[in-house]
Amino acid sequence: MEEVLRELKQINQHLDSIDNRLNSMENRLESVENRLESVENRLESVENRLESVENRLESVENRLESVENRLEIVEFEQKQVKQAVLETNEKINRLAVIQESQHRIIEILSARSIQHEAEIKKINDLQGVV
Repeated sequence: MEEVLRELKQINQHLDSIDNRLNSMENRLESVENRLESVENRLESVENRLESVENRLESVENRLESVENRLEIVEFEQKQVKQAVLETNEKINRLAVIQESQHRIIEILSARSIQHEAEIKKINDLQGVV
């Protein structure tokens, strides 16, 4: 009977040891669960931040698209202005050529007018002598 008691005591000690190990493992598992929960919370925080960054990036992309559209309009208008300037310059050059031609004609007409006045004066002088 003593032997059975001793064996039961050993079994009980062994069971206590197993129970302690199980408690230790339970504590470890609980610690691991807490860590995992902490990691999940951090990941959720990171996901929220990423979502915020994605929203901001989308906003920036929309603004950039708007700026690109406005830039295309400005480039188009700049080409139109450049074309208008070139056409205006061409017309001014043509007007300058026409003006130069008219200036030469006016000089010729002026010279002829002076010549005619001189001839008229000679004729008047000759008539006054006669």
